[in-house]
Order: sequence, then C-alpha cells, then structure tokens
Amino acid sequence: MKTLGWLFAALLVLPLALFASDNSAKVTLDQPVTVGTSTLAAGTYNVTWTEPGPDAKVTFSQGKKNLAVVPATVVTKDNSRDQVLTANSGSGRVLQGLDLKHASLSFGTTATNGK
Repeated sequence: MKTLGWLFAALLVLPLALFASDNSAKVTLDQPVTVGTSTLAAGTYNVTWTEPGPDAKVTFSQGKKNLAVVPATVVTKDNSRDQVLTANSGSGRVLQGLDLKHASLSFGTTATNGK
C-alpha cells in the first residue's frame, strides 16, 4: 500500500516538474547588459519566469543566487533560434528581450539583435 501511495505522489509531482521546466532556460550574455535596475555581467544565467502574459516576473540567477527579478511580457511561441535582444543606452547596452526555444520575453519596446 505504501508503494501505491508513493507512485500516486510521483504521478502528481511529475507534471508540475515538467511544467516548471517549460518556464526556464539558460542564456549566455556576450557583454554586460542592464535589465531593470540591475547590471548583469557577461556570462551564463538561468532565466525563469512565472507565467505567460503581460505581468510575468523574470528571474536571472547563477547557481542559487538570484541576481535580478524584473517584470516582463512573456509570449509562448516557438522560435527558430535563441536570441538576446539589446539596445544602446548611454554608455551601455539594455536588455530588451529574449527569444528562446519556446517563449519570447520582452523587457522593453524596441530591440535589436545583440550579437
């Protein structure tokens, strides 16, 4: 009976784990960018978001350390390739959006391919 209980619990948790993985990606920034009020150094970041829609919260982290949490509009869609979208601003670059495998995240209104 215990085994059946554990199996049932695993079946309940598995879809949640699969759903959570759809709201995350690894992103590599080739140069420092500002997103919200934070400046992110060049490097690889784990990016997670709360849900699709205009009121999503996006978290940039490395390891277990959250480096920035910013509002965004998230649209679920398939993109042919990952892109980091940036714009010039004063003395640096501002992160305007991310096109990821299954989602587009927008942090601003205008963007150019940051590569």
